[in-house]
Amino acid sequence: MIRFNHVVFRYTPDAPRVIDDVSLTIEKGESVCVMGANGSGKSTFARLVAGLLQPVRGTVEINGHVPSNEVGILFQNPDNQIVAVTVEKEIAFALENRGVPYEEMNVRVGQTLERFAIAHLRKRLTSELSGGEKQRVALAAIMVSEPSILVLDEPGSFLDEAGKTALYNELAKLREQNPAMIQVHITQYPATARRYNRMLVFEKGKIV
Repeated sequence: MIRFNHVVFRYTPDAPRVIDDVSLTIEKGESVCVMGANGSGKSTFARLVAGLLQPVRGTVEINGHVPSNEVGILFQNPDNQIVAVTVEKEIAFALENRGVPYEEMNVRVGQTLERFAIAHLRKRLTSELSGGEKQRVALAAIMVSEPSILVLDEPGSFLDEAGKTALYNELAKLREQNPAMIQVHITQYPATARRYNRMLVFEKGKIV
């Protein structure tokens, strides 16, 4: 569950409110689309859900406590979140940070590569991947940790139509495979919004 309770956020003390007294609840298993004009607050909302930003007023709760590693976030540009030299190491990165034993980590990496149909990329350099391949690798690197909430901050923005279709099909498959997982998808595209059961529209930091 995601719960915002009168959340306010601004980037500097004297700046306007980017998120302005937002209260909402997103229940377990919901799939939610978030729309709004540039600067409306939707990407800031995504970062608050993921725990990358902290509210200056109010509270954000994830399953009853502050945001944690239960939330995975996929950004517009995968280059902004890929950190490893090879695909294999990128998938393993989150598990290494949590101290998962090597044997278990190796199994989970292999399973994740197969699950996302990227096993053929295992030894490839991440710098040599196409945009679509990078986005699938970034998504796999998030899902290897099995987060209960997946936040998608306009992940199709840097992809061509074929890449977008492949990504959105993968996200739909994730919803089928993980019916309890929450998906929050930030987008500007009505065609993407139609894939979701609930919509939030932001304007000047408020849900309208």
